[in-house]
This record gives sequence, C-alpha cells and structure tokens, in this order.
Amino acid sequence: MGEANEILSAARSASKALKQGARRRFLAGLALTSTLALAACSGGQFGSMQSFDGRLAEFGDSVAVEAGAPAKVALLAPIGVGRTKINQVGRSIANGAQLAHNDLEQNASAKGAIDLKLYDTGGSAEGAAAAADAAIRDGASIIIGPLLSRSVSAVGPIAAKAGLPVIAFSTDSAVAGRNVFLIGFLPEGEMDRMASYAASQGIISFGAMAPRTLEGQVVLSAFERAVSRNGGRIAATERYKQTFTEIEEAAKRYAATHNGRKETSPIQAILLADGGQSLSSAASYLPYYEIDPRETRLIGIGKWNDPRTFAEPSLRGGWFAGPDPRPREKFAQHYKTAFGQSPHSLASLGYDAMAAVGAMVADARASNQKHPFLPRAIVAPQGFVGVNGAFRFLPNGLNERGLAVLEVRDKRFKVIDRAPAGFSGG
Repeated sequence: MGEANEILSAARSASKALKQGARRRFLAGLALTSTLALAACSGGQFGSMQSFDGRLAEFGDSVAVEAGAPAKVALLAPIGVGRTKINQVGRSIANGAQLAHNDLEQNASAKGAIDLKLYDTGGSAEGAAAAADAAIRDGASIIIGPLLSRSVSAVGPIAAKAGLPVIAFSTDSAVAGRNVFLIGFLPEGEMDRMASYAASQGIISFGAMAPRTLEGQVVLSAFERAVSRNGGRIAATERYKQTFTEIEEAAKRYAATHNGRKETSPIQAILLADGGQSLSSAASYLPYYEIDPRETRLIGIGKWNDPRTFAEPSLRGGWFAGPDPRPREKFAQHYKTAFGQSPHSLASLGYDAMAAVGAMVADARASNQKHPFLPRAIVAPQGFVGVNGAFRFLPNGLNERGLAVLEVRDKRFKVIDRAPAGFSGG
C-alpha cells in the first residue's frame, strides 16, 4: 500500500527526536498522517495536567504470548447486521480497529504480530459477557471494547479473572479501574483543558447551561471542579430538558441572572454543555434575551465538533477542547478509501486503541517480553500517539489527552491553542 509506506516514511523521519520508548509507540501507528507525525515532534508538554501516578493496580497474571506467535486481540462491539444506530457505531469502531491492523501489517517487522478477532456483543451486557467468555476460550490476551458502560461492567470482572486488561470505549468513569482502561474522550479532560485555557486568557467568571441528562450532570460536575482548580468561579447555572420550551425558559432564567450581574461582577464566559439541535437552540435564545456572544464568550464540549454547529451564528467565536482536526480529516479519507463511506466520530478511537496495542506488542517483542499487556506497559508514562493526538492511560483506568482548543469559524474549526505533543514525566 503506497499510502501506508509514505506515511510510515514520514513517521520514521519525524520520530528521531523522540525518546526510544516513545519512538516505538509512535512507529506502531503506521497510518498516522504526516501532519500528525510532524506535530508529535514539536510543541510543548502538558503543563497543567495532573502529575502521573505510577502505582499499578495489578489484576492477576496476564496472558503470555509465546515467542514468534501473534498476540490474540479481541474486539468486542455491537457489530451485528442490524441497522440500528448502536450497530452502526459499533461497526464503524470495528472498521477503525481493522484499518489500524491492516496498516500495522504493512510493516515487515509487525506483520503477523497481532491476530485480531471481532466479537459481537449485540449491544447488551449479557451479549458482552458471552463475547468475553468466547474471547477467553479463544486465547485472547487483551480485550478492546465494549462500547456501552453496562457492557463494560459485565466484561471487566470476567476479563480480570482470566488476567486480561480491557481497553473500553465508554466515557463513564464509574466503570474504570482495576483491569479496565477507558480510551474515550472523558469530560474531566475536556473541562480541565477548557478551564485552564480560559484562565490563561483572564477568564475566571463563568455561567453554565446543561441538559437534565446524566451526561449533562457529569459534564457540569467536571466543569465545576476544573474551574475551581484554575482559580475561577461559576456564578450562574441552569438546567433544562431538551425541548424547545424548556430550553427557552432556561435561557430566560439564566439571562435574568447574567444580565443582573453586568454592573457588579460580570460573567465572562458561558458553558453550553450540549450538542446538535439542542445546542443551536440554547445558543440562539441567549442573544434573544440580550446576552451578546461578542461580549460573553461561549464555550462548549466535544459535541460541538459537528457540522451542525456552523449553522448557528451565535456559536461563531465559541471555544471548545478537542483533537486537532487535521489528522482526523486524514483518517476520515483513509477510512473512506478502505470502506467506501465516512466514519462515525468514534471510529478513530477504534484505530487508536489498536495502534496502542500494536505499540505494546512492538515494545514486548523488542525486549523479548512474553507479557506485552502488563499494567505497567498500559500505563507507560510516555503514553501513545494516535489519530486523536497524544494520550496515556492512568492507573485508575482513566486517561489524559493532549487536546487543542478550537474556535468556531464560519465553516471550519480553527485551532487557536495547539494540543501539547507529550507528557511531563514521560
């Protein structure tokens, strides 16, 4: 594959400036774009992220991989033939992982190093447990997936008993820990990045509007903690059900508080913790009730990374934290070439999970280690580099990511603060 060879060449050239451990991890992701490869060798390190905790939560004897044999990797996802939304997401994630595996196979030194097998969870906890049992019987050494938090809860103990780590796609922090590591975009990381950048711009007084959903509560709680850590305060908060009437009433209530503080202690930025049509509605009602987005910065969450965001004029100039869009655009092209359709936004996580697994296998082979997926390998301080930038797993099962700050423009998202390229202490 000419594309993979070209990308590999760029990655090799760019990686010379990396430390040897990080270099092996970087080279494992063969389909990383040349843009990503160059970015990984420039820029700073995380300065405001939490310090790395090297304590490991051992979860039993990991499964050995005999010399010369491939590491058996099980991917658990709802990949059935149904046309439900969850199956479409699961299939896109599986395709992303398969694409990474295909790219790894283009490297002569990695060819045959991994045996990837897909297992359908059916989108249920029971199906996920059955899939995990089947993977263990088939000799898997590590599990990637599943997607839903209830499925992760079912799989974790089964995998732990067999000595298998789990790299899951859930964003529910409650299911992380012991042998379960989350690779998804966590609200804690997004809000830390956003609050830290806002503070660097002199913004410390915030308002917030969030839906009355579990996700809305999780994001709001993470935002409150992040703002407090960065020396700020939240002066006004409103919650709403995701209906036009509820959103308008919440905006009206919020505006009364916001506008009442203009002369004494004005609110400098407003978090809109929503996406899609609900986000557009909330943003449109604020100027209607005399909150000018040109005077009060609107900030958001990862769900803003959606073409529908461009349709609402009030959101232009708003900020949110997320991966650099350029490597993701390259990945989307790579995916479409392989599968004939555009990827779901989570497909890139399937790719990154598989690339991290490939990196661990490469490290183990280089050091003649029969156990590539020991906890200390998974939580290596230098982390990994993928389509979504630098990331590393923490001993508590959560992750840290190098996120950029993006600004909504007319028809694009512009990076206004680049993603850090690496980790202090790594």
